[in-house]
Amino acid sequence: MAWRNTMQPGSTISLSDHLSLNYTGSFAHQTDTGDNPVKYSANYYLADVSVGKRNLGRIGGSYEVLGSDNGEAVFQTPLATLHAFQGWADVFLAPPVAGLEDISFYISGEMAWNTTATVRHHWFYLNDGDDFIGSEINASLAKRVNNNLAFLIKYARFSGKNEIADVSKFWFQMEIGF
Repeated sequence: MAWRNTMQPGSTISLSDHLSLNYTGSFAHQTDTGDNPVKYSANYYLADVSVGKRNLGRIGGSYEVLGSDNGEAVFQTPLATLHAFQGWADVFLAPPVAGLEDISFYISGEMAWNTTATVRHHWFYLNDGDDFIGSEINASLAKRVNNNLAFLIKYARFSGKNEIADVSKFWFQMEIGF
């Protein structure tokens, strides 16, 4: 498997003393290599843009594609944590062979009692054929008590189409550091 990344992610432009524009862009091209029995060529794209206001939060959107080679093979990320990118319900830990397009919008903000809330809505499509295959809502609430103790509550609700099952997940996490 060979790949090439042509853009470096994560840039910030200061719009004022309190406003910032963040953007990330990535492109990668992946092909078979060596004695791989599957001959394929697939692309990966990511564009993410958000606006943040200091001491308030951030709002943004992203478009991410794990491309397909005409439904023969999909762009592979075997060492990645897709949980962080393609929805917390983990429906697409193994992306469909027709590829996956993920359009999402998100908002995060600082709340009372030093907590942070985040909500993201995903719309998923097949890359080869553009069929809508489901949507997902992710929500979290995080609280850092001190340098050694933090709590996180997460919820994910995937609503599937085209024989993809609905999934709901809930997490409660406590982090203790020494």
